[in-house]
Amino acid sequence: MRLPGPYVEAVNAHADELSELMLVSEGNSSLPCRALDILRETRLMQALRPKQYGGDAAEPVTFFAGVVAMASAFPSLGWIAGVLGVHAFEIALSTPGAAADVWQDSSRDNWIASPFTQSGHVEIAPGGYLLSGHWDFSSGFEIADWLCIGGMVPDANGELVGRNFCLPRRAATPVSGSWQVVGLQGSGSVSFDVTREFVPEHRVYDPAKAIDGDAWRAFEYDDPVYKMPRQTMLSTAISASTLGAGLGLSRSVVAMTNVRLKGSSKRQASRDPYILRAIAEAEGDIEAGISLMLTDLESMYSQVKSGAMIAHAERMRVKRNLVRSVHRSGQSLNELFTVCGGGALRLQSLPQMFWRDFQAGRNHNSHIYDWYNRYGHELFGLEHQGGVV
Repeated sequence: MRLPGPYVEAVNAHADELSELMLVSEGNSSLPCRALDILRETRLMQALRPKQYGGDAAEPVTFFAGVVAMASAFPSLGWIAGVLGVHAFEIALSTPGAAADVWQDSSRDNWIASPFTQSGHVEIAPGGYLLSGHWDFSSGFEIADWLCIGGMVPDANGELVGRNFCLPRRAATPVSGSWQVVGLQGSGSVSFDVTREFVPEHRVYDPAKAIDGDAWRAFEYDDPVYKMPRQTMLSTAISASTLGAGLGLSRSVVAMTNVRLKGSSKRQASRDPYILRAIAEAEGDIEAGISLMLTDLESMYSQVKSGAMIAHAERMRVKRNLVRSVHRSGQSLNELFTVCGGGALRLQSLPQMFWRDFQAGRNHNSHIYDWYNRYGHELFGLEHQGGVV
Protein backbone atom coordinates (compact mmCIF):
# COMPACT_ATOMS: atom_id res chain seq x y z
CA MET A 1 0.00 0.00 0.00
CA ARG A 2 1.08 3.62 -0.50
CA LEU A 3 1.68 5.53 2.73
CA PRO A 4 1.72 9.34 2.75
CA GLY A 5 4.30 11.88 3.81
CA PRO A 6 8.01 12.75 3.94
CA TYR A 7 8.80 10.44 6.87
CA VAL A 8 7.66 7.46 4.81
CA GLU A 9 9.99 8.52 1.99
CA ALA A 10 12.88 8.86 4.45
CA VAL A 11 12.24 5.39 5.86
CA ASN A 12 11.82 3.78 2.44
CA ALA A 13 15.22 5.11 1.40
CA HIS A 14 16.71 2.74 3.98
CA ALA A 15 14.30 -0.20 3.54
CA ASP A 16 16.85 -2.77 2.39
CA GLU A 17 19.37 -1.83 5.06
CA LEU A 18 16.69 -1.95 7.76
CA SER A 19 15.81 -5.53 6.77
CA GLU A 20 19.46 -6.50 7.11
CA LEU A 21 19.69 -4.82 10.51
CA MET A 22 16.59 -6.70 11.62
CA LEU A 23 18.30 -9.99 10.78
CA VAL A 24 21.57 -9.20 12.56
CA SER A 25 19.75 -7.90 15.65
CA GLU A 26 17.98 -11.23 16.30
CA GLY A 27 18.41 -12.24 19.93
CA ASN A 28 19.64 -8.82 21.09
CA SER A 29 17.73 -6.54 23.45
CA SER A 30 19.49 -3.47 22.08
CA LEU A 31 19.26 -1.86 18.68
CA PRO A 32 22.34 -1.66 16.42
CA CYS A 33 24.04 1.73 16.35
CA ARG A 34 23.37 2.00 12.62
CA ALA A 35 19.63 1.54 13.25
CA LEU A 36 19.70 4.51 15.62
CA ASP A 37 21.55 6.56 13.00
CA ILE A 38 18.78 5.81 10.50
CA LEU A 39 16.17 6.73 13.09
CA ARG A 40 17.83 10.12 13.48
CA GLU A 41 18.05 10.61 9.73
CA THR A 42 14.32 10.00 9.24
CA ARG A 43 13.46 12.69 11.85
CA LEU A 44 10.65 10.55 13.26
CA MET A 45 11.94 11.28 16.76
CA GLN A 46 11.76 15.02 16.06
CA ALA A 47 8.40 14.89 14.26
CA LEU A 48 6.21 15.74 17.27
CA ARG A 49 8.74 17.96 19.05
CA PRO A 50 7.79 21.68 19.07
CA LYS A 51 9.49 23.84 16.46
CA GLN A 52 11.10 26.11 19.04
CA TYR A 53 13.01 23.07 20.28
CA GLY A 54 14.19 21.91 16.86
CA GLY A 55 11.19 19.74 16.02
CA ASP A 56 8.72 19.57 13.14
CA ALA A 57 5.36 19.80 14.98
CA ALA A 58 4.18 17.42 12.25
CA GLU A 59 0.67 16.45 11.32
CA PRO A 60 -0.37 13.19 13.04
CA VAL A 61 -1.08 11.33 9.78
CA THR A 62 2.41 11.89 8.38
CA PHE A 63 4.08 10.91 11.65
CA PHE A 64 2.12 7.71 12.17
CA ALA A 65 2.44 6.75 8.51
CA GLY A 66 6.19 6.99 9.04
CA VAL A 67 5.91 4.76 12.12
CA VAL A 68 4.02 2.16 10.07
CA ALA A 69 6.69 2.28 7.36
CA MET A 70 9.49 1.89 9.92
CA ALA A 71 7.77 -1.01 11.68
CA SER A 72 7.10 -2.75 8.36
CA ALA A 73 10.87 -2.80 7.76
CA PHE A 74 12.14 -3.35 11.33
CA PRO A 75 9.38 -3.70 13.97
CA SER A 76 11.53 -3.04 17.06
CA LEU A 77 12.79 0.20 15.52
CA GLY A 78 9.25 1.12 14.49
CA TRP A 79 8.10 0.48 18.06
CA ILE A 80 10.78 2.84 19.38
CA ALA A 81 9.89 5.46 16.75
CA GLY A 82 6.24 5.31 17.75
CA VAL A 83 6.54 5.13 21.53
CA LEU A 84 9.50 7.46 22.10
CA GLY A 85 8.48 9.65 19.18
CA VAL A 86 5.08 10.35 20.72
CA HIS A 87 6.68 11.06 24.11
CA ALA A 88 7.92 14.30 22.55
CA PHE A 89 4.23 15.21 22.21
CA GLU A 90 3.79 14.26 25.88
CA ILE A 91 6.62 16.48 27.12
CA ALA A 92 5.49 19.33 24.86
CA LEU A 93 2.24 19.40 26.87
CA SER A 94 3.65 18.68 30.35
CA THR A 95 4.88 22.01 31.73
CA PRO A 96 6.86 24.82 30.08
CA GLY A 97 9.66 24.20 32.59
CA ALA A 98 9.86 20.48 31.86
CA ALA A 99 9.94 21.05 28.10
CA ALA A 100 12.71 23.62 28.48
CA ASP A 101 14.77 21.29 30.71
CA VAL A 102 14.42 18.29 28.40
CA TRP A 103 15.33 20.10 25.19
CA GLN A 104 17.77 22.75 26.39
CA ASP A 105 20.88 20.71 25.46
CA SER A 106 20.86 20.57 21.66
CA SER A 107 24.02 18.43 21.62
CA ARG A 108 22.05 15.39 22.79
CA ASP A 109 19.18 13.44 21.28
CA ASN A 110 17.00 14.17 24.34
CA TRP A 111 14.74 11.19 23.63
CA ILE A 112 12.21 10.33 26.31
CA ALA A 113 11.21 6.90 27.63
CA SER A 114 8.37 6.01 29.99
CA PRO A 115 6.21 4.21 31.45
CA PHE A 116 3.36 6.18 33.02
CA THR A 117 2.37 3.41 35.44
CA GLN A 118 1.76 5.09 38.80
CA SER A 119 3.92 2.71 40.81
CA GLY A 120 6.28 5.22 42.36
CA HIS A 121 6.49 6.18 46.04
CA VAL A 122 6.61 9.95 46.51
CA GLU A 123 7.85 12.08 49.41
CA ILE A 124 7.20 15.81 49.53
CA ALA A 125 10.45 17.81 49.61
CA PRO A 126 11.23 21.54 49.47
CA GLY A 127 10.63 22.71 45.90
CA GLY A 128 9.50 19.32 44.64
CA TYR A 129 9.37 15.62 45.45
CA LEU A 130 11.58 12.62 46.19
CA LEU A 131 10.63 9.75 43.89
CA SER A 132 11.38 6.06 44.49
CA GLY A 133 10.06 2.82 43.07
CA HIS A 134 10.17 0.12 40.44
CA TRP A 135 8.81 0.38 36.90
CA ASP A 136 8.40 -2.32 34.25
CA PHE A 137 8.55 -2.24 30.44
CA SER A 138 10.43 0.95 29.63
CA SER A 139 10.81 0.78 25.85
CA GLY A 140 13.98 2.45 24.62
CA PHE A 141 15.35 3.00 28.12
CA GLU A 142 18.98 2.56 27.08
CA ILE A 143 18.83 5.14 24.29
CA ALA A 144 16.80 7.76 26.18
CA ASP A 145 18.19 10.81 27.96
CA TRP A 146 15.03 11.41 29.97
CA LEU A 147 12.24 9.43 31.63
CA CYS A 148 8.60 10.39 32.06
CA ILE A 149 7.08 8.08 34.68
CA GLY A 150 4.07 7.88 36.96
CA GLY A 151 3.67 8.21 40.72
CA MET A 152 1.10 9.06 43.39
CA VAL A 153 1.09 12.45 45.12
CA PRO A 154 -1.04 13.51 48.13
CA ASP A 155 -3.44 16.33 47.26
CA ALA A 156 -4.66 19.12 49.54
CA ASN A 157 -7.04 16.68 51.25
CA GLY A 158 -4.41 14.00 51.74
CA GLU A 159 -5.83 11.80 48.99
CA LEU A 160 -3.39 10.19 46.57
CA VAL A 161 -3.65 11.41 42.98
CA GLY A 162 -1.67 10.39 39.91
CA ARG A 163 1.03 12.61 38.49
CA ASN A 164 3.79 12.24 35.91
CA PHE A 165 7.42 12.93 36.78
CA CYS A 166 10.13 13.96 34.34
CA LEU A 167 13.67 13.05 35.39
CA PRO A 168 17.05 12.30 33.77
CA ARG A 169 17.44 8.68 32.71
CA ARG A 170 20.77 8.51 34.54
CA ALA A 171 18.81 8.67 37.81
CA ALA A 172 17.35 5.20 37.13
CA THR A 173 19.04 1.81 37.44
CA PRO A 174 18.04 -0.84 34.86
CA VAL A 175 17.31 -4.37 36.06
CA SER A 176 19.73 -6.67 34.26
CA GLY A 177 18.12 -9.36 32.13
CA SER A 178 14.60 -7.99 32.57
CA TRP A 179 13.79 -8.01 28.84
CA GLN A 180 13.96 -11.66 27.75
CA VAL A 181 11.08 -12.02 25.31
CA VAL A 182 10.02 -13.69 22.06
CA GLY A 183 8.97 -10.54 20.22
CA LEU A 184 10.12 -6.91 19.88
CA GLN A 185 13.43 -7.97 21.40
CA GLY A 186 15.28 -4.94 20.07
CA SER A 187 12.95 -2.48 21.79
CA GLY A 188 14.94 -3.06 25.01
CA SER A 189 11.84 -2.57 27.18
CA VAL A 190 13.69 -3.11 30.45
CA SER A 191 12.55 -2.69 34.04
CA PHE A 192 14.28 -0.11 36.24
CA ASP A 193 14.48 1.26 39.77
CA VAL A 194 14.67 4.80 41.12
CA THR A 195 15.83 5.61 44.66
CA ARG A 196 14.91 8.95 46.26
CA GLU A 197 15.49 11.03 43.17
CA PHE A 198 14.60 14.70 43.61
CA VAL A 199 12.21 15.96 40.94
CA PRO A 200 11.51 19.71 41.00
CA GLU A 201 7.94 20.91 41.01
CA HIS A 202 8.18 22.28 37.47
CA ARG A 203 8.84 18.77 36.12
CA VAL A 204 5.78 17.21 37.77
CA TYR A 205 2.41 17.50 36.05
CA ASP A 206 -1.16 16.28 35.90
CA PRO A 207 -1.87 14.77 32.43
CA ALA A 208 -5.63 15.39 32.66
CA LYS A 209 -5.71 18.46 30.40
CA ALA A 210 -3.58 16.74 27.77
CA ILE A 211 -5.96 13.77 27.88
CA ASP A 212 -8.84 16.10 27.04
CA GLY A 213 -6.83 17.96 24.39
CA ASP A 214 -6.86 21.24 26.32
CA ALA A 215 -3.30 21.44 27.69
CA TRP A 216 -2.01 23.46 24.71
CA ARG A 217 -3.65 26.61 26.13
CA ALA A 218 -0.83 26.89 28.69
CA PHE A 219 1.78 27.03 25.92
CA GLU A 220 2.62 29.33 23.02
CA TYR A 221 2.13 26.71 20.32
CA ASP A 222 0.66 27.71 16.98
CA ASP A 223 0.67 24.19 15.59
CA PRO A 224 -2.67 22.35 15.87
CA VAL A 225 -1.09 18.93 16.49
CA TYR A 226 -0.82 19.86 20.19
CA LYS A 227 -4.61 20.10 20.39
CA MET A 228 -4.90 16.37 19.73
CA PRO A 229 -6.04 14.23 22.71
CA ARG A 230 -3.06 12.66 24.47
CA GLN A 231 -4.46 9.15 24.77
CA THR A 232 -5.31 8.98 21.08
CA MET A 233 -1.72 9.83 20.25
CA LEU A 234 -0.25 7.37 22.73
CA SER A 235 -2.50 4.44 21.81
CA THR A 236 -2.07 5.08 18.09
CA ALA A 237 1.72 4.81 18.56
CA ILE A 238 1.24 1.27 19.87
CA SER A 239 -1.28 0.26 17.19
CA ALA A 240 0.66 1.86 14.32
CA SER A 241 3.84 -0.04 15.11
CA THR A 242 1.87 -3.27 15.58
CA LEU A 243 0.04 -2.87 12.29
CA GLY A 244 3.34 -1.96 10.65
CA ALA A 245 4.83 -5.26 11.84
CA GLY A 246 1.80 -6.99 10.33
CA LEU A 247 2.39 -5.22 7.03
CA GLY A 248 5.99 -6.38 7.12
CA LEU A 249 4.83 -9.94 7.77
CA SER A 250 2.51 -9.98 4.76
CA ARG A 251 5.21 -8.51 2.50
CA SER A 252 7.83 -10.99 3.70
CA VAL A 253 5.48 -13.91 3.06
CA VAL A 254 4.78 -12.67 -0.46
CA ALA A 255 8.53 -12.40 -1.12
CA MET A 256 9.13 -15.91 0.23
CA THR A 257 6.18 -17.38 -1.70
CA ASN A 258 7.49 -15.90 -4.92
CA VAL A 259 10.54 -18.21 -4.82
CA ARG A 260 9.28 -21.08 -2.67
CA LEU A 261 8.86 -24.61 -4.00
CA LYS A 262 6.62 -26.86 -1.91
CA GLY A 263 8.02 -30.10 -0.51
CA SER A 264 8.88 -33.07 -2.69
CA SER A 265 6.42 -31.98 -5.38
CA LYS A 266 8.53 -28.87 -6.06
CA ARG A 267 5.31 -27.14 -7.00
CA GLN A 268 5.43 -23.36 -6.98
CA ALA A 269 3.89 -22.08 -3.77
CA SER A 270 2.52 -19.09 -5.67
CA ARG A 271 0.14 -21.47 -7.48
CA ASP A 272 -1.36 -22.90 -4.29
CA PRO A 273 -4.97 -21.61 -3.96
CA TYR A 274 -4.93 -21.84 -0.15
CA ILE A 275 -1.78 -19.74 0.07
CA LEU A 276 -3.19 -17.20 -2.38
CA ARG A 277 -6.37 -16.90 -0.36
CA ALA A 278 -4.40 -16.44 2.90
CA ILE A 279 -2.25 -13.74 1.30
CA ALA A 280 -5.25 -11.87 -0.09
CA GLU A 281 -7.14 -11.91 3.20
CA ALA A 282 -4.13 -10.86 5.28
CA GLU A 283 -3.18 -8.05 2.91
CA GLY A 284 -6.76 -6.83 2.77
CA ASP A 285 -7.17 -6.79 6.56
CA ILE A 286 -3.85 -5.15 7.37
CA GLU A 287 -4.23 -2.46 4.71
CA ALA A 288 -7.81 -1.80 5.80
CA GLY A 289 -6.65 -1.40 9.41
CA ILE A 290 -3.88 1.03 8.50
CA SER A 291 -6.17 3.03 6.20
CA LEU A 292 -8.86 3.29 8.89
CA MET A 293 -6.32 4.42 11.47
CA LEU A 294 -5.03 7.19 9.19
CA THR A 295 -8.56 8.23 8.21
CA ASP A 296 -9.59 8.54 11.87
CA LEU A 297 -6.47 10.58 12.63
CA GLU A 298 -7.17 12.93 9.73
CA SER A 299 -10.76 13.38 10.91
CA MET A 300 -9.65 14.22 14.45
CA TYR A 301 -6.95 16.56 13.20
CA SER A 302 -9.43 18.42 11.01
CA GLN A 303 -11.68 18.90 14.03
CA VAL A 304 -8.98 20.30 16.32
CA LYS A 305 -7.72 22.60 13.54
CA SER A 306 -11.20 24.09 13.39
CA GLY A 307 -11.15 24.71 17.15
CA ALA A 308 -13.33 21.79 18.24
CA MET A 309 -12.66 19.57 21.24
CA ILE A 310 -12.84 15.84 20.54
CA ALA A 311 -15.79 14.33 22.39
CA HIS A 312 -15.18 11.34 24.66
CA ALA A 313 -17.50 9.19 22.53
CA GLU A 314 -15.47 10.01 19.43
CA ARG A 315 -12.21 9.15 21.18
CA MET A 316 -13.74 5.86 22.26
CA ARG A 317 -14.91 5.12 18.71
CA VAL A 318 -11.40 5.64 17.38
CA LYS A 319 -9.98 3.43 20.13
CA ARG A 320 -12.48 0.72 19.20
CA ASN A 321 -11.28 0.88 15.61
CA LEU A 322 -7.62 0.58 16.60
CA VAL A 323 -8.24 -2.48 18.75
CA ARG A 324 -10.44 -4.14 16.17
CA SER A 325 -8.01 -3.45 13.33
CA VAL A 326 -5.16 -5.10 15.22
CA HIS A 327 -7.16 -8.19 16.20
CA ARG A 328 -8.81 -8.61 12.80
CA SER A 329 -5.41 -8.38 11.16
CA GLY A 330 -4.01 -10.80 13.70
CA GLN A 331 -6.56 -13.45 12.82
CA SER A 332 -5.74 -13.40 9.11
CA LEU A 333 -1.99 -13.01 9.69
CA ASN A 334 -2.01 -16.11 11.88
CA GLU A 335 -3.75 -18.00 9.08
CA LEU A 336 -1.14 -16.68 6.68
CA PHE A 337 1.74 -17.86 8.86
CA THR A 338 0.31 -21.39 9.04
CA VAL A 339 0.69 -21.84 5.25
CA CYS A 340 4.30 -20.62 5.13
CA GLY A 341 5.78 -24.09 5.51
CA GLY A 342 8.64 -25.32 7.68
CA GLY A 343 11.16 -22.92 6.17
CA ALA A 344 9.41 -20.00 7.84
CA LEU A 345 10.23 -21.46 11.28
CA ARG A 346 13.97 -20.94 10.92
CA LEU A 347 15.39 -18.35 13.31
CA GLN A 348 16.73 -16.26 10.42
CA SER A 349 13.37 -16.32 8.62
CA LEU A 350 11.86 -12.87 8.24
CA PRO A 351 8.24 -14.11 8.34
CA GLN A 352 8.64 -15.70 11.78
CA MET A 353 10.46 -12.61 13.09
CA PHE A 354 7.70 -10.30 11.88
CA TRP A 355 5.07 -12.73 13.20
CA ARG A 356 6.61 -12.75 16.70
CA ASP A 357 6.94 -8.96 16.74
CA PHE A 358 3.34 -8.54 15.65
CA GLN A 359 2.18 -10.87 18.43
CA ALA A 360 4.16 -8.87 20.99
CA GLY A 361 2.48 -5.65 19.88
CA ARG A 362 -0.94 -7.29 19.79
CA ASN A 363 -0.39 -8.48 23.36
CA HIS A 364 0.04 -4.92 24.66
CA ASN A 365 -2.48 -3.61 27.19
CA SER A 366 -3.57 -1.08 24.57
CA HIS A 367 -5.23 -3.94 22.66
CA ILE A 368 -7.00 -5.87 25.43
CA TYR A 369 -10.58 -6.94 24.73
CA ASP A 370 -11.89 -4.90 27.66
CA TRP A 371 -11.85 -1.90 25.32
CA TYR A 372 -14.84 -3.46 23.53
CA ASN A 373 -16.64 -3.66 26.87
CA ARG A 374 -15.84 -0.02 27.57
CA TYR A 375 -17.02 1.00 24.11
CA GLY A 376 -20.32 -0.79 24.72
CA HIS A 377 -20.82 0.99 28.03
CA GLU A 378 -20.11 4.31 26.33
CA LEU A 379 -22.56 3.47 23.54
CA PHE A 380 -25.40 2.70 25.94
CA GLY A 381 -24.64 5.36 28.54
CA LEU A 382 -23.50 2.93 31.23
CA GLU A 383 -20.83 3.55 33.83
CA HIS A 384 -17.59 1.67 33.52
CA GLN A 385 -14.21 1.76 35.24
CA GLY A 386 -11.06 1.49 33.20
CA GLY A 387 -8.24 3.34 31.48
CA VAL A 388 -8.77 6.76 29.98
CA VAL A 389 -9.10 7.50 26.27
